[in-house]
Amino acid sequence: MRKAIVTLLLLLVATTAIHAQDINQPDYAVYVIDRQISVDGTTIILQFGVYNIGATADRDTTARLFLEPNTVAPIATQALRPLESQSDTEILTFELPTEDVPTGSVTFRLEVGIGDVEQADSPTIENNRAGVVIIVPETTPGVQRTARPAPQPAETTIPLLPTVTPSPTREPINILGVEIDTNNLPLPEDNLLLIPVIVAFCGVGLILLWVLTVILRLLFPSPRTFEVWQPPYAAMPIQDQNTLAGRRQMWQQSAQSDSLGIPCMEGQYHIRKWLCGVNNVNLSSWRVRGLRLSQYDIYGRVARSQVLASGGLVRKLDRTVRKGSTLSQEEIEKRVRPIARKMVSALARKIGKRNMMLPIACDIRFRGAHGEVRILFELYQCVNSSPQMIDHWEPDMTVVSGGIQENYTYTLQGIRQGETPRTFRQRLQEDMTEVLKAMIYKPQVLPKEQVTEDTSPHEPVVIPEPTETQIPPAPSPEE
Repeated sequence: MRKAIVTLLLLLVATTAIHAQDINQPDYAVYVIDRQISVDGTTIILQFGVYNIGATADRDTTARLFLEPNTVAPIATQALRPLESQSDTEILTFELPTEDVPTGSVTFRLEVGIGDVEQADSPTIENNRAGVVIIVPETTPGVQRTARPAPQPAETTIPLLPTVTPSPTREPINILGVEIDTNNLPLPEDNLLLIPVIVAFCGVGLILLWVLTVILRLLFPSPRTFEVWQPPYAAMPIQDQNTLAGRRQMWQQSAQSDSLGIPCMEGQYHIRKWLCGVNNVNLSSWRVRGLRLSQYDIYGRVARSQVLASGGLVRKLDRTVRKGSTLSQEEIEKRVRPIARKMVSALARKIGKRNMMLPIACDIRFRGAHGEVRILFELYQCVNSSPQMIDHWEPDMTVVSGGIQENYTYTLQGIRQGETPRTFRQRLQEDMTEVLKAMIYKPQVLPKEQVTEDTSPHEPVVIPEPTETQIPPAPSPEE
């Protein structure tokens, strides 16, 4: 029994050591938010954002603002607290008098965390700098700025400290390299041995707490973040865009989810991807492996605020998806509404009033076994305000580990004009509930004549002549 306990403790220590080695280093990134000159033309206002895309930092740092081409002495500095992981962001604002900088085009450069939070030779150090150019106008002749009065030094007198007769002192106790001062402890001379006993019990308690924490983390792992991933059909060789296979391949990059664009504009094209099983049942044999809400920022998703669903919410959504074909709309809505409420409530605590109008992305990660699941693409064209399918296909895929990963991304609208923050949260919860319900509840599958067609990757679908159903070229990334 004793050997088993010792072996278990050694395994726990080894697991903790391996886990500690996998922790990433902090990675600060700097971006420009705003640059302007005050109305009276006397102050330059620069606003930067600093966010952490790595592990949690453990030390403060100093943000240094330089005036190019001077790279030695900063023109202004600000202290910056340690940033936590998961894109923790801090906004820095610098106000500089225009009289301290030359007129014309002036370049400023902000550096954060170089040499203290991150090593100067780190491969991720390039995003720790951000430059901004601003035009400083010349001072109008005849207009003098009011000089700022210099503060007058105050005459203060420092009183002398009263003389205190020192009391007899005891020698400090050294335990594990830490000296404990016993002079201020209300203990008599014969009870000083209580201190080592208390410290020993505290040490044993900390070790037991640490072992319990490791066991709980092994039994209940935290939800994994959305790793960088690639669809199985994205690694295929690029086809000629003037061929049917090439146009299909280009359209695959634009498919975000199983929904179609609204409204349906006459002549407009829409592409969607549909996850199903080999039995052509919606989401059959697919498992939900992650759920995330993230709010875009003004630069896209550079410094987004995101919320990851806990393991319990993911498992609850996965059970609903697996039973979706046997549930009614009311039953599905009853199951997904608590998920939407918890996710929206967690995201609302991270959204500021300044960013409420920005859209919100709902990402759902799926995983299925090769040979049990299918990915179908459908291309529609709006005719008479109604989408009509003009092509559908199953893509060629490269499967390495026997598993296939896919992702649905839905976009939820930010706060609307006239909405209060409270009504916005309620409406966002309803929108997410409807999105999840529409994703799961699909009683109608592909039409019978389309299901029976051979859509294997090696024998593409044969569609009518281009004169009847012309497949348009996919939109380019620049559009």
